[in-house]
Amino acid sequence: MTWNDILTVWSDSLWVSAIVWALLAIVLMYLARRPAHDALCVLSSALARWLRTAARALSGVRGRLLAQQRILHAAMALDLAERRIERTTRRFAHSIERDLGAFPQLQRRLTDQIERIDRDYHDSADTPPVPPQWLDAVDAVARTQGAGDSAVAGILDAMHGTLTRAAQDSLDEFRFVSRKRHGLLRRMLPQWRRAASMLSRMDGNVAVLTRRAESIDAQIEHYTRLRDEPPALTLGVQAQYWMRCLFAAVALGVMGVLALTEHALLAPPLLALLQNPLSVFGLPLAQVEAWVVIGAQVVFGLLLLEVNRVTRLLPTLGLLGPRARLRSGVLLAVLWLATVVFAGTLLVLGAPAKATVAHSVAEVGAVVLLALLLLPTGLLLDMVLNAGRSVVLSVLGGILAAVALLLRACGWLARLAGRVLIYAYDLVIFLPLAIDAAIAMRRHKAAAEDDSEATATSSSS
Repeated sequence: MTWNDILTVWSDSLWVSAIVWALLAIVLMYLARRPAHDALCVLSSALARWLRTAARALSGVRGRLLAQQRILHAAMALDLAERRIERTTRRFAHSIERDLGAFPQLQRRLTDQIERIDRDYHDSADTPPVPPQWLDAVDAVARTQGAGDSAVAGILDAMHGTLTRAAQDSLDEFRFVSRKRHGLLRRMLPQWRRAASMLSRMDGNVAVLTRRAESIDAQIEHYTRLRDEPPALTLGVQAQYWMRCLFAAVALGVMGVLALTEHALLAPPLLALLQNPLSVFGLPLAQVEAWVVIGAQVVFGLLLLEVNRVTRLLPTLGLLGPRARLRSGVLLAVLWLATVVFAGTLLVLGAPAKATVAHSVAEVGAVVLLALLLLPTGLLLDMVLNAGRSVVLSVLGGILAAVALLLRACGWLARLAGRVLIYAYDLVIFLPLAIDAAIAMRRHKAAAEDDSEATATSSSS
């Protein structure tokens, strides 16, 4: 039986059969009006409730993402404060070792010089020697009677001459010693001035160290405040993360262009030198080796930055001791330089026969410059990873918020659609509803008239 047979089951006329089927459908819909209304209400309410539940779940996930973003922001702020404190403390320790490392030896030298100067100063201030006691005896003999005797006078003159010469010798010796001591003091005056200059310079160094110690105290206080009260994640901070991530991403794109340029310079000489038909993953061996050289330059540069604690992609390298970091840094610098020299050698050896010296020098200089420009790739990668985590969480939070809002709107639309469908259902069966309403109105009037007659009868009786 076809649809045409079903439509024309009541009459050969299609319009007549359609009207009969429509009236039959209206009657059936009228009879099923209450269950249909209940079903539409239940379905629309269930769908709206499910959509609101999904929106609340997404909002909860967004809240957890925002909490994780705040925790990440606080951790990054603490890490930045720790790095600043570590760098300032390292500089402070280096300053102490440089400026105050020889302070004990200098103090001993200054103490010895001061004691020597003080001793020589006191020695130079000695009073002239006291005349000997035998001068009184000579003076007494000189005053005795018999001064007119020539023999006695000669003896007294000889004694006086001896005494005069002895006094003059003592005075000359005292003056010589005094001049010698004053000469020593004059020669020690420049040393004293140098010592005073060293002490003044050391006083300035101590003042600088004091200011740095105050700076370290302020940074430690700031770190403690950040640990106790995590910083707020404001729109300005999120904008800073976005700017850092975009800048680092653009810079990494530029680094990729530089790497392609260096690859374009290294691939032809390697192809001319190797002349090997082998391929790796569909690429000629020369191109693969060119990428290996460029990758080695980037990796060695990244490890060099890690050893010097510029980046923290590999925290284990930052835990090395000073000597180990120095040796590792020197080794990595030598390896990076070896890759650059190797690349330049390949360009020289693989240059065409007609290439001039200027052409070869230009290519080698370009490779060296590109290797230097690729050196901070690790720093840019560290910036992308640090700022990119917050940016990714922000993007996910925004997407979840938009989806949650859309689900709430869909829930409201589902409830509204249920009401509209109920009204549309009643609009389709408006004729039976009107007849039913008219019959109900007539019954209501008849019941009212019966009640009024019964009331009148009871009142008359």
